[in-house]
Amino acid sequence: MYTLDYDALIAQHGSEHWHDERKWLMARLPIAAGHLLDMAREWMRFIVPLSGRTAKVLVCDLDNTLWGGVIGEDGMAGIKVGPEHPGAAFQALQRVLLDQSRKGILLAVCSKNNLDDAMEAIRKASWDAITCETFCGRSN
Repeated sequence: MYTLDYDALIAQHGSEHWHDERKWLMARLPIAAGHLLDMAREWMRFIVPLSGRTAKVLVCDLDNTLWGGVIGEDGMAGIKVGPEHPGAAFQALQRVLLDQSRKGILLAVCSKNNLDDAMEAIRKASWDAITCETFCGRSN
């Protein structure tokens, strides 16, 4: 069961302007036209998660995903990430991942890399703000 706290919604937007008597008399619309979008947004907080389109965890690989190159084959010197081609695309993806993390999406890594090599690559690279702590899990 889901409950919309209608009184709290009204209080949040101001009860003095929530109701429009003219709209009520003409169309039996209990909400002022200016607050219909507020009501719709509140309903969407329930509808979107129920639709199954909300992600809780984003899982990514490392090689040729978080950075260019394959650590096991190219070593640390072969990793490509940075403001210029070809590393710019990987850096842009990292920014998107960080943005998702700030929005509450958990980030995880799924990689066949040796754990120590992968952790070293994440630690030594001077990327935006990607750190080992950015991720909540790892799986081989």
